Amino acid sequence: MNGGIEGRLFTFPVQIDVHWKIEGSVFGPMLPWRMPSFAGQYGRPFDTGSSEVLVLFESPYSHPAVGATPISQEAVEELQIQRYATDFAATQGALPYKHLERGDDPPDFKVRLPEDKSRGVDLTQLTFGKRRAAQARFERIRQSVLDAPRWEFAHLQGHMIFIWFTSESDLAAPGTDTEGVDDVLSALRGYSPDTSWTKLPSTDTPEMLPVEELAVDPAGFTFYAVEFEHAVPASEFFELRGFELGLAFQTRHSVAEAWSELRRIVQKHDKPKIDDLIVSVSGPSKSGLMFPSDEMLLGIAMDSGIEQIETEFLDRLILHEWSSGRITQVHPEVLEFRAIRPGGFVPAFYSLDAPPEGN
Repeated sequence: MNGGIEGRLFTFPVQIDVHWKIEGSVFGPMLPWRMPSFAGQYGRPFDTGSSEVLVLFESPYSHPAVGATPISQEAVEELQIQRYATDFAATQGALPYKHLERGDDPPDFKVRLPEDKSRGVDLTQLTFGKRRAAQARFERIRQSVLDAPRWEFAHLQGHMIFIWFTSESDLAAPGTDTEGVDDVLSALRGYSPDTSWTKLPSTDTPEMLPVEELAVDPAGFTFYAVEFEHAVPASEFFELRGFELGLAFQTRHSVAEAWSELRRIVQKHDKPKIDDLIVSVSGPSKSGLMFPSDEMLLGIAMDSGIEQIETEFLDRLILHEWSSGRITQVHPEVLEFRAIRPGGFVPAFYSLDAPPEGN
């Protein structure tokens, strides 16, 4: 897959089922350093006709409220409910709760409504496990780069390195063995970035990708570099090493899968003492990472029609999208509040000037 965006070519591998019809491509918002936050394709199988999305690449954001050290689950829940209250007040003109304290787990919190009613509130996140698992493996590679001497990767300064993994017949997630991690580090040490082939007029996309410019390793991975333009990320990894690593990994998601995952989450939290369940979408994990594909996939599912979800004990089911701030009550009735940040979340960054002459 490739797409010319403002004179820059980005390419990611895609494996299409012969029984699948491609209808278009989807790109996330351009990041300040002129790279997409995520990329994918959408379509539908010929046999079912239901909408599906292939997510090919995404760049998780680091949330500024979480530092380099992972935070506890309780701290994540505190952040979730406070952020929900902030976004609710921004659209409704008043806070949803007038009193808030930790609960007995369950619930996560005991709250008092403005009309003085007490309620139990639980917090959770809507995630798509295949992508989170692959990114967790990829973090081993990133951490290994951080553990190695900086001078070994000084030649990668100022670049974004896109990398993907393959098996004998398929695209694959990163491996978990130490030898595989060492292979990636060794290849990066010997890689000389050449980004000239990515700098194209937006109307001059080549008919065939210049494969010779990709670094293809016999160990089963491929990568290439793109220069940062106009800005660089204020991520911990960039701060410490001066470049970034991004994982291109394909996962296939259906509208039915999104609603099935939401029903699974509801079933897990549908207990006595829990009145409200607030489901964060694209909120930060304990490591502080936010995954933009979560919000994109939920949006496609909701655009196809909000499905009814039955509960036994829960009075309210609420979806809270972190990037846009949109709040949607799904149960007992559908209530939608406008997105207060339609442009979404912009990751922290530094503006970039051209390097001095001669560099």
